[in-house]
Amino acid sequence: MLLAYVSLGATTEFVTFFMAIRHMQNLWVLHVYNLIEFAVLSMLVAPWQKGRTFAKLLRWSILAYSGFWLISKFTFEPLSGQAEFTKAVTSAVMIAAAVGAVFAIRSAGASPLSRNFRVWAVAGVIVYFAGNMTLFLLLNVLTNFHVQEAIGVWVLHWSLTIATNICFALAFLCPVQHLSSGGSSL
Repeated sequence: MLLAYVSLGATTEFVTFFMAIRHMQNLWVLHVYNLIEFAVLSMLVAPWQKGRTFAKLLRWSILAYSGFWLISKFTFEPLSGQAEFTKAVTSAVMIAAAVGAVFAIRSAGASPLSRNFRVWAVAGVIVYFAGNMTLFLLLNVLTNFHVQEAIGVWVLHWSLTIATNICFALAFLCPVQHLSSGGSSL
């Protein structure tokens, strides 16, 4: 599932870049990506939760989020604008889910945490969403900055994305672990 998430992100970056250099409207692609991202990440971290109740709630949140996302596209967050609110909701839910996964992983007392791919995957999720949440909430404000100011802000986003990708790379380098508490190791 982590590989699917990373592949989806890379494909989305390529497509939106290609559209941007051709001066094509690409914000709608990012909106669709946000919906898929929520679903994929929820499915990734759900098996890593300590209790079945929270794992089940996280899976059901995909349906609730999809409804929220759909309503937002026809009301306060059109496909032609920035995805401020839906991305902020994604961030809040993913931070909570990642923190829940950290507690579950720690209480399991498995292999050394530095060699546990779930730790690195969750670390990447926390770095990305916790670090960027303010940026996501202020996207419409940030798009009005002058170029030099905007570059300064986006350097922070790019740095967090690089740190996230390093965490994901470390997750992929960890040995495959067979989990006895459900869920898959990748």
